[in-house]
Amino acid sequence: MKWLKGIVVFAVALIALYFGYISLIVFDGDIENYRNRIEFDSYKWKNWNETESTMSLRWDMRHSLLDKHDLVGMSVSEVIELLGKPSRESSTELSYYLGMARSGIDTGSLNLTIKDGIITGHRIWHG
Repeated sequence: MKWLKGIVVFAVALIALYFGYISLIVFDGDIENYRNRIEFDSYKWKNWNETESTMSLRWDMRHSLLDKHDLVGMSVSEVIELLGKPSRESSTELSYYLGMARSGIDTGSLNLTIKDGIITGHRIWHG
């Protein structure tokens, strides 16, 4: 009976290790994104040039930007003062290219919805 208990404990440990390993593979991109977060810096954001060493700079700043600056409710001119000229602009949206997203070859962008010259919402596009 003691040997049966040992086999069950071994099997449970093996299954736990397997699921732990699979979880690391599945969530590796999210863990990498979390570890690489950096403080938002308006000057660095506005003057960013995508190079091999800085390809994820804006992507890494996005959490800090959204935590420290309530973009919703800001005017378009206030956002442009903070973030610089957008990558794409229309009467209903400003879009800022974020660079490489640290997961495969994905890139991202910060899309800000505009109504009557005021930012009404934001979303991160990742693809």
